Amino acid sequence: MQPISISMNIPDRNLEKTPIERAITALAASVATHRQDLTDLTQGPSLDITFCLAYNGDKPEFDGMRMGGFSPEGNTLYFEAAIPERFNQSHQAREYVAAVMEDVITNAYDYFSDQQVEFDAGLWKNALTPIMAKANNIALPL
Repeated sequence: MQPISISMNIPDRNLEKTPIERAITALAASVATHRQDLTDLTQGPSLDITFCLAYNGDKPEFDGMRMGGFSPEGNTLYFEAAIPERFNQSHQAREYVAAVMEDVITNAYDYFSDQQVEFDAGLWKNALTPIMAKANNIALPL
């Protein structure tokens, strides 16, 4: 099982090729192409992150981030991040996606600490930081 999964919910095809869609796609592509750099993370719980985009009033039923669904058997903590519509066309989309990922790691650490499940946030940050940097260099077709 892979230690991290990145996906997104897009409410409208008009969001395809927008800066936020491209930033999330680049991150997912970077994670997929650099899986070998994540092998140190396979010993602990996995993280599954879904970016939920908003468009013309069609938005997630929550604000911010929510998490849950962890069980020792499944060994995956699930996150959903509601992306405000203002980031769809923002030049700061990549920075916003990176900030969400930092929040995911921080929230995972807090959650697993409460559950007394080992989760090395420093190891996660060290593994994901270069992958997120490489995502910034991925040139996606227009």
